[in-house]
Amino acid sequence: MTTAAIYTRISSDPGREGIGVEDQERQCRELAASKGLQVVEVYTDNDKGASEKTPSTKVRDDYNRMLADARAGNFRFVLAYTASRLTRRLEELDDFVKLAQPPYGVRVLTVGSGDDDLTTADGLMMARFKAVIDAGESHRISDRAKSSHLARARKGMLRRSPWRSFGFQEDGITHHPDEAALIKEAVDLIKGGAGLREVGRLWEKRGVKGTPVWKKGLAKGERVQRTEWSHSDVKEIVFRWKNVGIRARYGEPVVVDGEYVKGEWEPIYSLEDREAALEKINTNYVKPYKRSTKGVLSGILVCGKCGRNLYGNSGSGRANPFYVCTDGRKSHLGISAPALEEYVQRVVFRYAMERAYYGEEEAKKQLIPWPGEERLSVIAAKREELMAAYKAGALSGSIVFPTVEEFRIEEVELVKQRTQHYARQMPTERLIKHPVEAIQLLMNFHNEPIERRRVALRDELERIVIGPGEQGRRGHAAMVKRVEFEWKDPHPIFNNRTAEEAHDEPLMGFLVQEWAKKEGDTPPPREDREAYEKWLEARWARSVEAEEGLP
Repeated sequence: MTTAAIYTRISSDPGREGIGVEDQERQCRELAASKGLQVVEVYTDNDKGASEKTPSTKVRDDYNRMLADARAGNFRFVLAYTASRLTRRLEELDDFVKLAQPPYGVRVLTVGSGDDDLTTADGLMMARFKAVIDAGESHRISDRAKSSHLARARKGMLRRSPWRSFGFQEDGITHHPDEAALIKEAVDLIKGGAGLREVGRLWEKRGVKGTPVWKKGLAKGERVQRTEWSHSDVKEIVFRWKNVGIRARYGEPVVVDGEYVKGEWEPIYSLEDREAALEKINTNYVKPYKRSTKGVLSGILVCGKCGRNLYGNSGSGRANPFYVCTDGRKSHLGISAPALEEYVQRVVFRYAMERAYYGEEEAKKQLIPWPGEERLSVIAAKREELMAAYKAGALSGSIVFPTVEEFRIEEVELVKQRTQHYARQMPTERLIKHPVEAIQLLMNFHNEPIERRRVALRDELERIVIGPGEQGRRGHAAMVKRVEFEWKDPHPIFNNRTAEEAHDEPLMGFLVQEWAKKEGDTPPPREDREAYEKWLEARWARSVEAEEGLP
């Protein structure tokens, strides 16, 4: 017996009772019996539209599964009540046009729309004609629904919804005694000077839960309830127009002849109380600390607790600005901006100076060997061996030269890979090219434009991870433990120690030691201050004049 699948769908079934799709299935089974077909699968998308007006969140899972099974050859016919149950989109009709062609050969039969042969020009024309009509009907249904909703709103009639509104019972009209009391109390508290977040903390302390709602990612039928209340959550719940008995549409009050339209339910509190509470909020509103993205470290600081970026908090009146991470409700990690910036600058400039001083020679010593070196040697040896055999007459050119050419192509590719391997490990062009530039830039760093300061730091750093601080631990040492540098590659280590370990040593002292070590130009004793400073000035001037490296 030839196999068939049934597809049923209905656009709107708020109660999810499934009566409409059950009736479609019954009639499709009768059609299958009359055609002598065996039904092997039923696919159902209940309460889901098939037009361009359907929200993207309402995915037709069974429709997509049906198409996949049809391509797999699980059945030869698709049965539906009408063609509009399958789709109201012209582009989706092409799915069935392709299925009708070899190697699939799947046909569509309907109870009420006839049977169009999609393998013929006439059948395809009729199917497209019906699809255009269905798409147009979808738009007309949408227009009629919008007009009907607007008319109901202008009369103050309740908008039916599967979700219960906080403060009201399931019918949307009767007050929920406990929740309505909470809303009234919140309005009185706000009129008395309390903040929205203060009300939210009070609700959290009492264990107040929001109404159960479905959220993206949950299974069908699952609901979640809000247990944490941010200031925006409280404001959205308390100051809904519905709470003062006003009919709203798209979040705005409906107005007819210059007057608010009253709903068919009793208000929880008065419109006058709403205006007074909102005025109190606006009067008491204090501008929060500005989240600044202009800090020199903004964009490279990462929270070690949640992985978000840290931002500069530079609010008015704050003596010591911080970099902070917030989860949208409150800050859960912060670090002193001046102390962190000073530490990062000293570490980065220490490394930049040593890199500029030692340059490529030291970096070459730390190169990671290329793993393909042995293969490259083998290819060269085999090529020489083949050519020697050819010259000796042991092998013909028809054998040798094609093989040698293959080796040559492989060798060219390997040499390219080797070049790229070592190029990635060598220092790239950076803002600081000379050790003296590192000291000069550090000395005048706060006077430099922020763009130049950022470039100097980001030349070396990918990101900086800030970990949580230890309770009761303050000071420089405690801060240093929280900071983890992630350097850009290549990042060779100089003098067998990291820049983090050497950051406390004076940069100028490092240069004096290196000058004396490299050139035998020993400075006078520090006790002879005048001679020492003259030597330092002369040596500094010679270094500044150098175009690259040290003379």
